[in-house]
Amino acid sequence: MRTIRGSLLVAFFGALAIPACGDGGAYNAGDAGTDTDTDTDAESDAGPPPDCADVWTDPASGLSWPLLPSSDGTMTWQAAADYCDALTLCDHGDWRLPTIGELRTLVRGCAATVTGGACEVTDACSASDCWNSNCDGCAFDDGPDEGCYRPAEIEGSCVEAWSSTDLGDGATAWELGFRAAGVVEATKSLQDAGARCIHGAP
Repeated sequence: MRTIRGSLLVAFFGALAIPACGDGGAYNAGDAGTDTDTDTDAESDAGPPPDCADVWTDPASGLSWPLLPSSDGTMTWQAAADYCDALTLCDHGDWRLPTIGELRTLVRGCAATVTGGACEVTDACSASDCWNSNCDGCAFDDGPDEGCYRPAEIEGSCVEAWSSTDLGDGATAWELGFRAAGVVEATKSLQDAGARCIHGAP
């Protein structure tokens, strides 16, 4: 009887296909073995700790942002992308430039460029002809956060922020300025905007 039970247990556990310890720790029981990302689950799936003082998670979108941008100055698109790629904050290293759609989730007080507003530049429509006059945003320095059109929880100047969204030509990308909540195209090689990084996979 013991021999039969032992054989059944071996057959059962042998069929589970438990991953080896050398798989980089990417397996998580909650993923049912389907995780395909390259970071560990503890880093990329869970997100920054909710009590991390340097990061704010927007309750409206669920997206996590550093409280401060890269600086109050500007840089090229590549420098901004490199800054986010190299950023380690709240024990997480998987920061990146946000898409233009993700940046627009930060707009407050300007109906034209909030998510779903009349500005037609989105992640799904990113060519130059997606831009319309609504993308100019609102009156300068008239936003709800001391003139900025953004959540009061994040800090820094109202300087433009680069998005990762290319216009399709490799030379220009969309940026968003919080002084007027305007969505504009800019040449990547110019020091035209700052970096406001976002956590996790797009």
